[in-house]
Amino acid sequence: MVYLLLALLPVAAWAQGTVSGRIVDALTGKPLPGTLVSIGSADRKAEIYFQSTSGAKGEFSFANIPAGDQYWLRATKRTYLQANLPKFAQQMPLVIGPQGLPAITLPMTPQSVLAGVLVDADGEPVPGESLSTLQVPSSREIQLNLSVGAGSLTNDLGKFRLAGLPAGEFRIMMSNTQELGRFTLAPGQSLKSLRVVRPSPNGYSIAGQLSRPVPQSSDVMLRLDTGSHLATVDPDGSFRFDGVPPGDYTIIANWSRPIVPFSFETARVTVTESNLRDVQLVPPARYTLRGRVQLKGPRRLPSITFVHRHSSHETFTAVPTADGSFAIPNFPAGPFTLQRNTPAGTYLEKIQQAGKSVGETFLDGGPVEVIFNAATAHLTGTVEPPSDDQPLRAGIVYLVPEGRWLGAGLNPERNQAIVSTDLSFSLADLAPGRYLVFVSEGILLEGVSADSLRSLGASVRTLTIAPNSRKKIVLPLIRVEKMVAAGVELSH
Repeated sequence: MVYLLLALLPVAAWAQGTVSGRIVDALTGKPLPGTLVSIGSADRKAEIYFQSTSGAKGEFSFANIPAGDQYWLRATKRTYLQANLPKFAQQMPLVIGPQGLPAITLPMTPQSVLAGVLVDADGEPVPGESLSTLQVPSSREIQLNLSVGAGSLTNDLGKFRLAGLPAGEFRIMMSNTQELGRFTLAPGQSLKSLRVVRPSPNGYSIAGQLSRPVPQSSDVMLRLDTGSHLATVDPDGSFRFDGVPPGDYTIIANWSRPIVPFSFETARVTVTESNLRDVQLVPPARYTLRGRVQLKGPRRLPSITFVHRHSSHETFTAVPTADGSFAIPNFPAGPFTLQRNTPAGTYLEKIQQAGKSVGETFLDGGPVEVIFNAATAHLTGTVEPPSDDQPLRAGIVYLVPEGRWLGAGLNPERNQAIVSTDLSFSLADLAPGRYLVFVSEGILLEGVSADSLRSLGASVRTLTIAPNSRKKIVLPLIRVEKMVAAGVELSH
């Protein structure tokens, strides 16, 4: 990465400077000759462009560039991703003084490529089909169409080539709406022999039978676990789904019966490139869920509630005995979650199943141990008054466990508090640990990236909270404009 320390100095209108440097391969460090290098003014109404081609050692130079202006630098080369300085529009542009700029080394990353053939369910090539890519898990589409000849369609042999991709996981999309496959690319990697199958335009059907007829006066709902397909059930227990795209599904049938409040049957199926027939749904075996609730600290043991995910969210409450043990009879097999009803003054330390720590979604197969802790902490603080004398539009304190900021985005369990009119805030019943904390004037969108938050610099603090502690802190307010400039997405 290139770091430029630039001072904005007053210069005479006639002063000129020089911009020079090298273009290199980001993976090997080797020079890249023949690269088109462009520089343009970022602050003039009519942008001024200067262009040059890098030499045998990747070198380039621009002389007589008017000083005092703000500039951007861009490098383009076939089979490489475009490189820019600054990297993002929100960063400080290049400011050229009378002495020019220090020598710049601008790395370029080789493009990644997805190429292959698109065929139909019978294996025949599909010509003239438009494809694009959608990066995962980013919510922003990279609309890079096929580059076969001069068009954006598969050729007469169904062949395609999706070029100009960065590293990452990509979905190949047909007509920008239907996913055909997912592929992971390293920097500069080319996957050239892909065979991608176009599903039937109308999807496929799944037909089968419940294990028993549907009782009269029962309200039956048959669904796929995706929630996007529903079907009706005939009195004899037969059913049919239509228009189902290829994929893995759990079929779930729910109904209310006069004696048993909830009853359901399931089957796991895989839809490929053909219709499914004679799928049999059966009631999953029930068992007794056993476990133990442990509470560290002088408080009463809390009751806990499990929510089954496949039986119309059927709930099961466990009231522990004096030693914390519990047993729930007639518990359905399959995934269930622990309802977040942590009692005041405690926090959920961890959940274990069969001796191993698990998340909040479990599968059957072993005793469950739920551990609460009463060694909570309390955080209070104030917000520094805005220095620009502008009124405070809103103030939200965000406190997130440090480790949870890694990966795709924010942890949905983050602690939040509204700043009072006297610029104070309070957060109670906190679990000990290290946190990142800041005060935003805007409401963050779910899934905001950690990198964009860290770009806010000292406005985001690292805080260590000890058990049974009370801590005070003074935080600056981050204005909406600063969040937007840093690329942090806010809710409207």
